Amino acid sequence: MKRTYQDTRRTNRFAVMRHLIASAPVVRRDIAAASGLSVVTASDIVSELHELGLLAEIGQQASGATR
Repeated sequence: MKRTYQDTRRTNRFAVMRHLIASAPVVRRDIAAASGLSVVTASDIVSELHELGLLAEIGQQASGATR
C-alpha cells in the first residue's frame, strides 16, 4: 500500500509528540535530531501543535543563526 502525504505527516506528528512526552522541555532542533526529521519539518509540526493548543512554549532561545 502506498503511503500518502497525510500518512507521512501523521507519522511525523506522532514521532514529535513521542519525543515531547518523553523529554519535555526540549528545543526544536533536539526534536528534529531525535525524530530523524529536518529542523524545518520538526519546527512546522511543533508550530502546528502549538496553534492547536496542544503545546505551550516556555521560552525562546537564540538560534545562533547569522543570516
